[in-house]
Order: sequence, then C-alpha cells, then structure tokens
Amino acid sequence: LRQGKWVNELPARDLVPGDVVKLTVGDKVPADGRMVRLSTQTIRIEQASLTGESVPVEKVTDALAPSGKKSGGGGGGRKANGTHGASAGAGDTDLDIQSKVNMLFAGTSVSNGGCLMVVTGTGAATEIGKTHSLIVDAQEEQEDTPLKQKLDDFGDALSKLIGIICLIVWAINYKHFLTFSLQEGPPAAAAS
Repeated sequence: LRQGKWVNELPARDLVPGDVVKLTVGDKVPADGRMVRLSTQTIRIEQASLTGESVPVEKVTDALAPSGKKSGGGGGGRKANGTHGASAGAGDTDLDIQSKVNMLFAGTSVSNGGCLMVVTGTGAATEIGKTHSLIVDAQEEQEDTPLKQKLDDFGDALSKLIGIICLIVWAINYKHFLTFSLQEGPPAAAAS
C-alpha cells in the first residue's frame, strides 16, 4: 500500500519505511517491518536464516513492553482508533531478535498465515544488513594468525634470498650475457 493504493509486484528495492506490505503463505519478507494486522488467526515465520531457529516462529501484533514481553491488557498495543502502532517495538534496540515477536525481518519467509506489515527498515538498516556490517567490520579488524604471519615472513625472506642469488649469478656471468661476436660472410645456416 503506497499513497492509499495497492501496488502489485513492487520490487523490494523500491520499498521505503512507511510502506504497507501484504504478506501471505510462501512470501519472502522484503524488508524489516512491524506487523500491524493479521489476515488469518495466526502467522508463523521461518526465520532460520537469521536466527538459526529450527521451527517457524509465531508472531503477534501486540506491542512489546521494554522487557520484551507482550504488553498486558486485552488491547495489547492498540491505539484509540483500533489499529496498532507501526513503530511499537521497531525501535527497541535493546531487545534481541527472538524477543521482537511483533516484527518481521527481511530474508525470512511466511510459512503459515498472512498479515499486513509497515516497513520500518530497508537495505543496510535491516537486521540482516546490520549482521552483514558486523561481519565485514570483524573481518577488517581481524589480525593475521601466527601461522600466517610466519608464512608471510618466510615468503619475504625467501624472495630476498632468491633475488640475491640471481644478482650474484648475473655478476659472475655478466660477460657471457653482454658478449657479441661479429662474423664476416653469410650466416652459417644460409651457406648450405
């Protein structure tokens, strides 16, 4: 849903925070988002690619309390107009991914049920994007292992030794490399 109209087949790269996305069984979640309405009784999301959980996780529309538990009361996170707040739970950065039971994450898929969600993050701002950034940062900060350091040192020493040997061989035999002999007459191959 964008600007009050449903847009079919909108590529995930064109989604922006605030767009409403309708998800059904088998759909891949295109961006991180806050689930605002169920279109079935329950919804289960396969998020093994993100969390490693072996079974689909049931999601709810209720807002989360700061402790990560659903808020109390029959209304959950309902506003006065009967809808759920799109940002409730989205900004809870102190919660782990498994505790965000009202959030759907990019790269996961719907295994059971259907819902509407409001996009809260795309691209690098998604949980999978943040995980990717952490992996890249860790690779950049990682120091070489002691074995790799020793192999690098050995390779440097070996290349210097080979260079010195080549220079010595050239210095001993440089006369043979620079000797020219001029012969009079046709070349030996052409004489036959």
